[in-house]
Amino acid sequence: MSVKELKSEFHKLIDNFNDEKVLNNFYEAILEYSKRDNSIDIIDELSEWQKQRLMGSIDQVKDGKTMSNDKVKDEIRKWYMK
Repeated sequence: MSVKELKSEFHKLIDNFNDEKVLNNFYEAILEYSKRDNSIDIIDELSEWQKQRLMGSIDQVKDGKTMSNDKVKDEIRKWYMK
């Protein structure tokens, strides 16, 4: 989808969305993103510990050590029931 098409679709979604809290959250996120220096890679802003955790997660995905979203939801429900 082109940038023009994405903007058009995004406008349609916004025009039909009435949850003020969610709209405010999206507005704040886009506003903050627009203020960022886009020449800076977010990875460069991570601590070494965060980078190691991220790389570990990437390795887990490569090794197929993942869980479906439904499985995670089931596990969370089990934790809440304890």
